[in-house]
Amino acid sequence: MDLIDRYVHNVKSYLPKSLPETQRDDIVSELSENIQARMDDREAELGRPLTEDEQEVILHEYGHPMIAAGRYQTNQEARVVFGRQLIGTALFPVYLRVLWIVIAISLAIYTVTVVALAISGGSITVGGVINAVVLQVFWQFVIITGIFAVADHYLPTMEWSAKSLPAPRTPAPARQEARIPRMESLGEIVGIVVLVGWFWFAFDRPFLLFGPALADYQLGPVWQRVAIPMLVVLAVSVAQAVVNLFRPEWVRMKRVERVLTDIAVLGIVAYLLQAGAGQWVVAANGSSVSASALNSVNEFVRYGLLATAAGILIVIGMDAWRLIRGEQQQRRQDRKQPQTA
Repeated sequence: MDLIDRYVHNVKSYLPKSLPETQRDDIVSELSENIQARMDDREAELGRPLTEDEQEVILHEYGHPMIAAGRYQTNQEARVVFGRQLIGTALFPVYLRVLWIVIAISLAIYTVTVVALAISGGSITVGGVINAVVLQVFWQFVIITGIFAVADHYLPTMEWSAKSLPAPRTPAPARQEARIPRMESLGEIVGIVVLVGWFWFAFDRPFLLFGPALADYQLGPVWQRVAIPMLVVLAVSVAQAVVNLFRPEWVRMKRVERVLTDIAVLGIVAYLLQAGAGQWVVAANGSSVSASALNSVNEFVRYGLLATAAGILIVIGMDAWRLIRGEQQQRRQDRKQPQTA
């Protein structure tokens, strides 16, 4: 039945990529047989073929494709529970990945900041560092867990229709692998949104995240001039992830977007290097920071921006290579397509 094909096709797209392809095929085959048997039994009860609406009722008993796929996670005990279950097995892998990535990025930035302050002679205490780290990890854990808990609660009640699910296509077998995992797109959306909020606090109220050590410093005006371009770049990345959430087969769009946003970020960093001119960090109003301390901090920022630019150049090369290789593979598949038709 067409609705069964649509449903199991979407379930397969949510299955963990850690599972071998043969195991995923076995899962969707078994699921398809179970659904077919359920519909056959219902037809026997009614004494007539099921209508599409009646078929859809049965499919809804199995839940949204993401929920159905979550039952086949490699670790069925992976979930978050505080009195009651907050995050189930369907969302737990992407939740854990986003949590670790966001915490790692924020702690890396904090470590660089502490080192810069220590080199410049800032007043850094072990207790202050520990308090700032614990505070950051706590709030990020609470916010990310809250977002995924809401998503996990909403997912079972989300309105969906088997008729509107993307239909399976029949391209060449090699082309079927070119898909963006929906869980990856979902994690990218949540991760970017959380990081945007974290960066806003880091720029606007750094003492809330880094402690009183930054009370005497503030970011220079040049950072305000790149805030909007950076938000535009992040908005484009979020929009791309949203599109891939519903169209995971649009791999080319993601590859092109990655290269373009990489170049845009490199341009922003280049502008900061040129326009900042040693004024990336300035003394806060009323502070008594010495000129030598400010120079040390700004010199550290300059080296950080140079290292960032070098890293972005490497990323551009890698993403450009993925785009070129993907286009070459696509052309080879297109040439072979008439022969396999």
